[in-house]
Amino acid sequence: MSEKILFVGGLIKSGTTLLQRILDHHPEVCCLTEQDLSHLLSLCKSENDAIEPLIGKNFKLIQYFPLIVKNLLKHNCNKKIIGVNDNKFLLDNIDEILEIFENVKMIFIIRNPFDSILSGWDHWQRLSKLKVVSTNETRNNFLLERAHTWNVVTTKILNSVNDCPENIFTIKYEELVADKENTIQNICNFLEIDHKPSIIAEMIKETTFEKMKKDANDPSFYKEARTGGDTSKIDHNILKQINSLTIDNRKRLNYN
Repeated sequence: MSEKILFVGGLIKSGTTLLQRILDHHPEVCCLTEQDLSHLLSLCKSENDAIEPLIGKNFKLIQYFPLIVKNLLKHNCNKKIIGVNDNKFLLDNIDEILEIFENVKMIFIIRNPFDSILSGWDHWQRLSKLKVVSTNETRNNFLLERAHTWNVVTTKILNSVNDCPENIFTIKYEELVADKENTIQNICNFLEIDHKPSIIAEMIKETTFEKMKKDANDPSFYKEARTGGDTSKIDHNILKQINSLTIDNRKRLNYN
């Protein structure tokens, strides 16, 4: 079987888990959760630097990285498309992935910045209570920092998809929630996989909010999804700064 490699990702609290679960329920796709590919890539690069003086500058260990990743994914599944939801790896290495992986596919999910950063703050508070992260972060600083990150990353994604539409596909979280059937069909068309109504219906049935929450190890991770771009919970002065930071990309994405 000649597998196609798929990378899925987006900013935290943008619906990446939902997208991964949906894809993993397609009979031709295996989409794993994070595999720490950033660390693996870093190891390849550091080992290459150590070996290069002994073998010569023509030796590039990085050329074997796609094979390493492919074997890692194949170890867990054996389907037409083998993929992984690895946000940091994907967002940090779009250009490098396009360069070293043959016929690779990427799917990015983007969410309204106001909903994304507010959900991110809620998530941060849950992690703080569990002592996973520091509690010193102030709410306004957190929102501004995340808005800046949203803008930088979204610019990178949108520019990349314009350059390589055959390899990169973007969806909006709000469309996935409001019109799951058509959005999944568009994804299937991009991946060139079966999109019979019965298959899409099964993917939808297995990834309802209620089912994902019930099956989760930590149900508190799942709260009702924000999709309305609600700004009422953001300080007015902070809101003005966030609006200024994100307005150009919101227009590109047709977010009001």
